[in-house]
Amino acid sequence: MKEKNGEFEMTELWLVKADWNRTYIGTIIRETKDGKPHLRGNADIDGVLISAEADSEEALTNKLDAMCTEILDGEKRL
Repeated sequence: MKEKNGEFEMTELWLVKADWNRTYIGTIIRETKDGKPHLRGNADIDGVLISAEADSEEALTNKLDAMCTEILDGEKRL
């Protein structure tokens, strides 16, 4: 948890996976932009930092998982 301008910024742990045998822990930060939810996530995949932004958990999960698979398998699924 980080303090930001007198308020606390909550950081959550998040599972990023290529498949169930290759999973990594990342972080997400939830924000509100123009009254709408906004999420930022990142993870370190074998020394490669991935980062994504989305408006929903499902979209963020899909982006991070696709990047993880691309790094580990060399497949482009974005």
